[in-house]
Amino acid sequence: MGFALERLGFDPRGARVLLLGAGGAARGAVHALLEGGASSVEVLNRTAARAHALRAAVGGEALRVVETPDPGAAYDLVLNATSLGLSASDPLPLALDRGRFALACDMVYSAGETPWVRHARSLGIRARDGLEMLVGQAALSLKCWFPGRAPPVEAMRAAAVEALDTRAR
Repeated sequence: MGFALERLGFDPRGARVLLLGAGGAARGAVHALLEGGASSVEVLNRTAARAHALRAAVGGEALRVVETPDPGAAYDLVLNATSLGLSASDPLPLALDRGRFALACDMVYSAGETPWVRHARSLGIRARDGLEMLVGQAALSLKCWFPGRAPPVEAMRAAAVEALDTRAR
């Protein structure tokens, strides 16, 4: 995930983050954000008990569970770690006109852009889907298997886009 956020020019140090979801993807994101120095990560999940379980498992003062985004707050990042967006008929994970967000990142990826990324951009919010995260995971894997060789990130990204486009047709 760090790779994807780096590509967006996002530095988690001191950032205020709204995290949507409390499953495995959210857990990984929380660790990356807190290790990166985020000052606040607010978890918003459909099931509050799951959000509280995530907070209990990870701990720390910077991690809080919220029922709604703070309407007066400015968030440096809103991150969708839910499964919403995997199906074309899914509702948006969060209507972004309800707060102030500098950056929206969707862990879901698809051919073109996800509806949530399009929604964010329509509101003037910088946004990116999960393609960079997918490519970043592949690049890290190659680094582990082939130490000393630089992964062909651009070729990997192009292959992923082509595969997504083919699958969408």
